Amino acid sequence: MTTIDALELLAGLEATTEPARGGPLRAVRLWAAAQTARQRIDYRLTVPGGTADTRIVALRDRLGGEFDRAWTEGTALTPAEAVALARRGRGRRRRPGQGWDSLTPAEQRVALLVGAGLTNPQIAARLFVSPDTVKGHVSAALRKLGVSNRAALAAEATRRGTGPAET
Repeated sequence: MTTIDALELLAGLEATTEPARGGPLRAVRLWAAAQTARQRIDYRLTVPGGTADTRIVALRDRLGGEFDRAWTEGTALTPAEAVALARRGRGRRRRPGQGWDSLTPAEQRVALLVGAGLTNPQIAARLFVSPDTVKGHVSAALRKLGVSNRAALAAEATRRGTGPAET
């Protein structure tokens, strides 16, 4: 139950961040995941009407069709997947310039999925990002690892990672 409450609080914060950073769409996904989890365990809001309702309606008005897509994606998330989504892009970054440890968490997830044999569109669908975003992560991973193709990236991901089950 604490996870559900935390997801809703984070969604409220995300709703106010820059659209270019994915905040509003991430907020929709988090609220949808929290609501779905609430329904699964019959965990009712303690505040009548809930404080998120007006913000969700405002986001629906602002985002149009993107809202419905993000809400559907959010309802498909498990609580653990929603927490992983909420954690993306958080915290200070102190990484080396080269090697596996230089990859961002998103680049590592993409590399692991490349290692699992997924295509860019499949990876994009799994991670709720665009294929162009995946392409950028693949390019960055290739550059940071000093490898020249997907096969070498896949081999490095297989050697370094524990597998796509973590993503």
